[in-house]
Amino acid sequence: MVKTMGGEAAAGGSAPAEEPKVWELRYGPEVSAAIGPLTMARARTEAAWGRGTLPALVSPLTALKFAAAEAKLDAALASMDAAAVAARAEIVIRGLAALSAEAVALGHSPAPPDRVWFLTSDTGERWAIAVDDFSAHLAVGVPPERVLTAAELLRVWEADRLTARAAAEAKGAFPGAQVVGVRQKAKTPPWDVSRGDVMPF
Repeated sequence: MVKTMGGEAAAGGSAPAEEPKVWELRYGPEVSAAIGPLTMARARTEAAWGRGTLPALVSPLTALKFAAAEAKLDAALASMDAAAVAARAEIVIRGLAALSAEAVALGHSPAPPDRVWFLTSDTGERWAIAVDDFSAHLAVGVPPERVLTAAELLRVWEADRLTARAAAEAKGAFPGAQVVGVRQKAKTPPWDVSRGDVMPF
């Protein structure tokens, strides 16, 4: 499986969802052009079904065929053969459509993109953010403990007033700034032995 900048490859083709310029630097302009349509097709599939979900919603045989198609695409990418990559990418794109169709035929429904957003954390865990409680059940393939509603997310954010205030101030001072991580400072005791303080126990 091709490794991506953010971790594992996503459902919808093993080729990672990287910026086109990164692809060009890594594989060259021809391979980058050949893989572009698959990158877009996979992005649309993930928006509907979430990352890594579809193969688990179809028959084992279909999932196996799709995995084989991805493996052959990986081999083509490793060979840096643009023509081979284009041919294998076409097969994976058709495989995506087949996965979606079979999942629907088996009674599964994609989440409307305006009701649920699927994300992958920095640690590689899949999460879902639902607009409201009524939409949470649409987060197919995501464990319940990693499904949050927008209201819940806001409550968690506001509970940590210090972090929320710091983020708001940073965004106000630097338009376009993003919260990319939160580090908690280690708590220090109110006494300092180096100053000769006596510990209260």
